[in-house]
Amino acid sequence: MLEYGWQIFCLSLVLSAICNYVLRYFAPTLGLFDQADGHRRLAAGVIPRAGGLAIFIGLTGATISLLFWSGIAKNRFLENPASFYILAAASFGITLLGFLDDRYNLRGRNKFLGQLLITLILVYFGNYRVDRIQLFNLEFNLGPLEIPFAIFWFMGAINAANLLDGMDGLLASVGLVASIGIGGIAFIHGQILPCYLSMMLAGSLLGFLYFNRPPASIYLGDAGSMLIGLLLAAISLKIHDISEGQSWVVAIPLAVLVLPILDTSAAILRRKLTGRSIYSTDHGHLHHCLQREGFGRKGSLFIVIILSTIAVSSAFISNFYNIELFAWGGIGMVCLVLVQAGWFGRPEMRLILKRIKGYIKISQNPSSKKGLSHEGILLHGNDFWHTVWRRVVSYAQEQKYIYVDLNINAPAFHEAYHAQWAHSSTKSKEEADQTASFQHPIFVDENCVGRIGIVMGKGTWENRGDLSHLVKLVDLVEESARYILVSPDPQEPVLVEKIIGCDIVGTE
Repeated sequence: MLEYGWQIFCLSLVLSAICNYVLRYFAPTLGLFDQADGHRRLAAGVIPRAGGLAIFIGLTGATISLLFWSGIAKNRFLENPASFYILAAASFGITLLGFLDDRYNLRGRNKFLGQLLITLILVYFGNYRVDRIQLFNLEFNLGPLEIPFAIFWFMGAINAANLLDGMDGLLASVGLVASIGIGGIAFIHGQILPCYLSMMLAGSLLGFLYFNRPPASIYLGDAGSMLIGLLLAAISLKIHDISEGQSWVVAIPLAVLVLPILDTSAAILRRKLTGRSIYSTDHGHLHHCLQREGFGRKGSLFIVIILSTIAVSSAFISNFYNIELFAWGGIGMVCLVLVQAGWFGRPEMRLILKRIKGYIKISQNPSSKKGLSHEGILLHGNDFWHTVWRRVVSYAQEQKYIYVDLNINAPAFHEAYHAQWAHSSTKSKEEADQTASFQHPIFVDENCVGRIGIVMGKGTWENRGDLSHLVKLVDLVEESARYILVSPDPQEPVLVEKIIGCDIVGTE
């Protein structure tokens, strides 16, 4: 079956390596390079972001060669010409979309719409969908939901891969392990097309990894990360029709892509529960957390590869023995290791627990405002934010504010903190209409590092000519943030002295 398998793997590897070597020098002239943005990165070298283009060229060259070399593969590729050509067109489209984003920095919503359009074409015209799934040994006929389910799968895989791509060699290594696993599953069941696609993708990623291993000399860019996500999603969907009428076992592709899915799910939860856009950036991703634990880039990459290998191996064993429990066991093992070791997921769990406690408080006392507690949650960074927050709450009580929230999100400084406080509830619509709300950004050396929100009742804001108390509160937070973020060795006693010296007293 795999007469030209190793040749195709080696060809895609060589083509990808050559293209990456060449594009390292030409990418900056096309505007494809990493640069400082004052938020995620304060400084960065001129590192090209053209790895995605090189991988696409490698895949294209290997595919064309395969069509000429292998009659069996050509017949299987063109067994369903529409499906094959639509996948090729979708791969080109997602690479082009990523190229435009790398070059012109598209807005999040515009990139999302482009992804959705490409996915719709792939699912609707390319027939990349499933009609029946197996979940926890129970089978479900999707019926009219088969197209929405496939769209969700593709969009999730594309954006999960895009979000995971944040460290040298990370996504390429995870994609390499995943493509090998999917290819192995396809090989067992005699699936030529997904097996060849997996081998070509694995070869292209391996050729790219030579230049992307720490320290990287070229990055994937959005063109590469989204292409990897789309291809892995497409190949995993094609495995489900091993025999006519067989259900698509959800646990197997989930295990193969467990790390991108975990990282994306945590990011969405973290941002939504802290009131930020899901398109905002932070340093709460898996690789950031591992590096903060002291593993470094190479150590973090090693851990990610080991965990990914465990999950993919469980999917392979699960499929080989036709026992779904193995795949779920691999997923559970990866999650348990990350959470139990404290490497990833604990801040998100604290946010969820806080929200649940709030809902319980509301159910017990409907008049309470959102059930908010006075304590903040340190997502990552310096514990001194708790000291700052306690002073903010004290001042809010002095000023008789109704509500205050503080969100610090400074990826370049590796700091993130979230806190909310409510003094009392607004018990009627008339009282709610008499409140005034303010949102103010927090700046440190011209870098926006967060925001503070205040809601005041009528008794506080009716003297509209004097808002000096708000200015003093913002000054307190900015001065504290400047000390925490910029000082080479911040100490809590000095921070307390700075807070006391901020002339933050109640106004008449």
